[in-house]
Amino acid sequence: MKFQKWLESKEKKTKEAAELFSKMKAHGISFFSLGHALGDLESRIDNSRADDVSKKELKALAGELWDQFQHDSCLQDSNSAGRVKSFFSRDTGLFFIAIFLIALMSLAFFGKNNFINRLADIQSARGLITFLFALGTIGMALIITISVFTSDRTPEESKERFYRAKEILTILIGILGTIVGFYFGTPADSQNSIEQLNLSPLVISTDQIVAAQEFTIVTLAKGGTPPYTYTLIVKKGDQEIANEKAKHVKGGLMVDTLNLEKGAYTINLGLEDSKGQTAKLAKDITVNDAM
Repeated sequence: MKFQKWLESKEKKTKEAAELFSKMKAHGISFFSLGHALGDLESRIDNSRADDVSKKELKALAGELWDQFQHDSCLQDSNSAGRVKSFFSRDTGLFFIAIFLIALMSLAFFGKNNFINRLADIQSARGLITFLFALGTIGMALIITISVFTSDRTPEESKERFYRAKEILTILIGILGTIVGFYFGTPADSQNSIEQLNLSPLVISTDQIVAAQEFTIVTLAKGGTPPYTYTLIVKKGDQEIANEKAKHVKGGLMVDTLNLEKGAYTINLGLEDSKGQTAKLAKDITVNDAM
């Protein structure tokens, strides 16, 4: 720091600096382009219109302030000793963190896999939590390691901050260990303990199915993971009589209405849950003439 800048910073803080500025202003002495050395200021005092007594007082006051300036400069240099220029500044670190968060949120909301919707699935949510804790823990460990070797702080300051950061890292490692232990230590059978998807026997609303009269069929899905999607196909021999489009049901109850001509038919019902499990059901029926 230049002597002039140091004096300006002390003008309102110390009595000596305020007095020097006041007397120099009274004698028309300017600080414009003052250099590093005391001699520059003394030359201006000598060339001013002040009397000899005033010049002597100004030089003595300037000398005292010069000694303080050198003392402060020495302290600043000693505090900077042993410091290494930081590879990453705080602003640079914040910038990269912001870029990472923006990229992560963009992938989550606008990615092809539509990750936000997949969080409704318990297994996907568990995987995300495990991934984030693992990423955060490893990232913090790397930051602490880099900080130790690239810090611009003194060894004492680095040591203190390292131990503070290590306490947080220890907590994260404990939580991560619990999550990973549960996530990977749980047997596969217990993770996939969802009951097998199946269908209850098909129930028909009437004992006698009559041609050209509507009747209702009912079945119930068991197990699997709702919502369900089912299709209904009616065959007469090898010929398809009806093939309804896939229908979606949140619950397990499926109800449909049919109206068939006289003959022997096979009702085929196919079911699929949200996890891709499938189940099939077939029932033979006979449609009689109307009485």
